[in-house]
Amino acid sequence: NSVLRRKLERIREELPHLPFLIENVSAPFLVELKTPMTSFVSHFSQAIQGSHAQVLLDLSNLVANEINFGIDADIELGHMLQLPIGEIHLAGGHEENGFFRDSHAAPVSERSWNLLRKTVPHISSDCMILIEREQEHPEWDVMERELSYARRITEL
Repeated sequence: NSVLRRKLERIREELPHLPFLIENVSAPFLVELKTPMTSFVSHFSQAIQGSHAQVLLDLSNLVANEINFGIDADIELGHMLQLPIGEIHLAGGHEENGFFRDSHAAPVSERSWNLLRKTVPHISSDCMILIEREQEHPEWDVMERELSYARRITEL
């Protein structure tokens, strides 16, 4: 908590007029850091509050954590919605060796769309939503359908 907060304060000092976003991580990073997910969410929330940073809310990371580690995405989303959300990311993934990877190589999952529906009432109208596709780019009509779907959800 204190390390993250100090880093956020340093960024704010060095770049006072630039917006700054910090992404919620997926659990494999926490396993490497030997940090329990519950304590990470608490530390993350405390570090963000008052830092002038906003959250880059990666809904697909919440889904990956739920699939791989049984971490309830709705509960995690509830914690994240207490923070200022500056941008939302959506992506699809695939299973590889019994592990779900948020690979940005598949259509957005229905679970991620459902989380977006729950998020929309809590974000400002200028919050950006990004559909990530970094691998195996689909045909234009597939991307256009996802974009239209995201627009319908955000217009509710």
